[in-house]
Amino acid sequence: MIVGKDQPVFPEIERDRLAAAFRLLGALFYSEPDGPGLSPFADIIRSTKLADEWPFGDSKKLDDIQAKLVSGFDDSNLLSARQRLFIGPDDLQAPPWGSVYLDREKVIFGESMLELRWFLARQGATMNTGLDEPEDHIGLLLWLMSDFIANDRQDACLELLQDHILPWSGRYLELLSTHAEHPFYEALAELASLTLGQLADSAGAVQGQKTLYL
Repeated sequence: MIVGKDQPVFPEIERDRLAAAFRLLGALFYSEPDGPGLSPFADIIRSTKLADEWPFGDSKKLDDIQAKLVSGFDDSNLLSARQRLFIGPDDLQAPPWGSVYLDREKVIFGESMLELRWFLARQGATMNTGLDEPEDHIGLLLWLMSDFIANDRQDACLELLQDHILPWSGRYLELLSTHAEHPFYEALAELASLTLGQLADSAGAVQGQKTLYL
């Protein structure tokens, strides 16, 4: 770790605001756009000025991102875009699981996923979605980041960021932006990239050096 226990990981921002931002990102990546779990977050996007609440980014950029998210929520092609980008049946052009990028065979439940499970066990953390699915889904990892931040788990948060998110998330978000073909997911990729990048800078995070296979 590069940040000691007596030095805050996030010295320049409000912890509650950052935790809320990651909770929102996790929901937008993981939840079905028309599902009840996303409804309160959709209401936040529509009714709250993002630039006033988001911990990172300039006002104009955040206004542009919010406008694309709102228009995307109201677009009739949103569900089909999510199906294409996150579910299939065709090969996914931007798979949302870390091990697809970090495993030589480009498979889910790869070696990096097992490393994540060891990390979760050490931290006493669980991801119980009720489904038999990989824990390294980008939405689940962002939710976990929110929980660690909210509970001031500084070392756990930094390790999660450095070793299990940053090594592959940049490539994933690049692919998502390229293949989104929908304003909602274009904006979501931009917002996540901005937030993770500036969080890493603020926390002094050093990205783990891992080979990418996608």
